[in-house]
Amino acid sequence: MIALLASCDKYEEGGYLYQTPQNIRGTWEYEEVVENHQPMDDSTFEARYRHSSVTFERGSSAVFHWKIQDSIEQEEHASYVFNYNKTKLCVIFDAYPLDEQVWVVNKLTKDEFWFSCVLSDDESVDMKLKKIAKK
Repeated sequence: MIALLASCDKYEEGGYLYQTPQNIRGTWEYEEVVENHQPMDDSTFEARYRHSSVTFERGSSAVFHWKIQDSIEQEEHASYVFNYNKTKLCVIFDAYPLDEQVWVVNKLTKDEFWFSCVLSDDESVDMKLKKIAKK
């Protein structure tokens, strides 16, 4: 009975913790970015994120696809792992193995992924992603 109740826990904004491994897999597109509690203006979002995506694969690998101003394309490979209660996601880019990012998961459903990340003492980012392809 206790195990059943624990498995029904939810993220703050929606989505069940027990569905995390299934829900994270797939390709996600950036939908909204907020830096230091200020929504990113349209031109900056368009330049940095509009045609970019991240694919979380089965296991613990991820590929970030960056397309900047419709001309520069770059791929970054990373590893990811959730903490024990699936409320935080640790992302480690292959090119920067000593610099891990910890994302606090606010919502993770089959179609939406919202998270927050503190980059430094005075810099934070909140992102909303939507799934565009399932894995």
